[in-house]
Amino acid sequence: MKVLGSTALAVLGMAAGALFAPAAAQAATPTLPSLVAYVRGGDVYVSKGAAETRLTKDGGYSRPRWSRNGKLLAYLKGGQLWTMKADGTAKRRLTTRAASGASWSPDGKTLAFASLSCTGGPGVYRISATAADAQPEVLFPADCRGEALP
Repeated sequence: MKVLGSTALAVLGMAAGALFAPAAAQAATPTLPSLVAYVRGGDVYVSKGAAETRLTKDGGYSRPRWSRNGKLLAYLKGGQLWTMKADGTAKRRLTTRAASGASWSPDGKTLAFASLSCTGGPGVYRISATAADAQPEVLFPADCRGEALP
């Protein structure tokens, strides 16, 4: 299995984000939830002004991303894609494969993420953030659609 470097995964993550954002929306100033999410010491925190709340306590978290409505956070744990409610409850693993560069769709129903493709090279996938037992759908490369995931 070929392992992608962090630069390749970062580029794929940016590409995944561009899939969901129309050109006009990319130029517009985004509306952010009132809470800011970040990772410190491997755990996810949210803050509004000086008030800070720690949402996780077991470490290994990275890259929190708010859903558009501010009700869910997508994040990486152990290199896999997860979601949780804004208060830290209802943690749910979405992937069992390595993931990076998560980006929410405008309607908040799906996430795009980068991972290895059927060729062993870079790939971009989409997965439902709400459906139980959702399976990733290949977006790129098109030749991998219908192929077994590595």
